[in-house]
Amino acid sequence: MPIFDNHIRRAFVTGLYEAEEVELIDEYVTGQYDLIDLGASTGFSTVYALNRLDEKSRTVAVEANPEMIDVVRTVRELNDANLSIEHAAYRPSRSEVTFHVHGKTVSGSTKEQGEREITVPAVSLTDLLSKYGIRDFVCLADIEGGEIDLFRHDMDILEDRCALLVVELHEIDGIAAESVQLLTDSAFELVDNVGDVYVYRNESLHR
Repeated sequence: MPIFDNHIRRAFVTGLYEAEEVELIDEYVTGQYDLIDLGASTGFSTVYALNRLDEKSRTVAVEANPEMIDVVRTVRELNDANLSIEHAAYRPSRSEVTFHVHGKTVSGSTKEQGEREITVPAVSLTDLLSKYGIRDFVCLADIEGGEIDLFRHDMDILEDRCALLVVELHEIDGIAAESVQLLTDSAFELVDNVGDVYVYRNESLHR
């Protein structure tokens, strides 16, 4: 059964899939950092960013949608990429969470209703850092509104360990505006954006 709708298939064919992320990754992701991708989806951006980092970088692709896990594995194998796959949704202080699957697309959300609901394991930044031995890291985050939990609950970890944040902000019940304010009040500085995808740099860690 197809898992991608025609819009996503067209984006694959025309090279527009994750185009904003790709442009910003090309410009800003580099160095000897580990990588955490929250909301890895197909794993395309994960592998693209990994190829910009040191060959010894530890990389974790976190994806909640079970239909995407085999896709991420295939992308990993086709690119001979050294990355771990965590089938879970980012959510601090929870062991599992309700995840809304959005039909034949590459997305899903813990915040917005979808075609069906499933229960998936939840994982926090603390869990990921401990389990995979992550050091200072670059964070990609496209978690359909879940980014607000990242900034509300794990900002201290981000300020301490995250050198660069590439995040897509979603306008769901004021989430985007609150996210921008929390980041403005943090150690991160906005350096660029393309559309709804923003790059924030932690100058205390950037090297």
